[in-house]
Amino acid sequence: FLDEVIKWREIGYAHAFVNGASYNQEAAVPAWSRQYLDGCRNNNVASNSRMMSYQLDALAEGRTESDTWNAMQRYLVETGELHNNARMTWGKSVVHWQKHGFDVPTLLQQLCYLNDRFALDGLSPPSYAGLLWCLGWCDKPQGGGRLSEKPASRYRVGPDGFQEAQR
Repeated sequence: FLDEVIKWREIGYAHAFVNGASYNQEAAVPAWSRQYLDGCRNNNVASNSRMMSYQLDALAEGRTESDTWNAMQRYLVETGELHNNARMTWGKSVVHWQKHGFDVPTLLQQLCYLNDRFALDGLSPPSYAGLLWCLGWCDKPQGGGRLSEKPASRYRVGPDGFQEAQR
């Protein structure tokens, strides 16, 4: 609890204060993460492969192959709320699905659109801190300079478990 209140809330506001209007722009994404994500996209284009990615409307409507993610998206649309840990899992999934087909600014725009459109706290700096974390902000690279793929494990129980946790 204190980690969320003190660290993430305050660091989100501090980041927004220091960076002004650019706090939710590509420049906030760490260089190592941009390099990794650009490499994913370039490798996909070069190999002409079809890695999984979704159109923005499919994401907004919760039409993916992940029942858990779809349940989180539906809950966000219906209530405007999604616990921070769930939102980080939700955001990490979007990044890892979309990283092969979209550049970093587009990934960030997609996350911001989904967050701003459906979340009650969509335009708040702590909310953006969570989205930027999904893109590597305030995180460290994993082996080979990769983004962490770790979701909040308690939300990996499937859609029924997620719905049950909301009651």
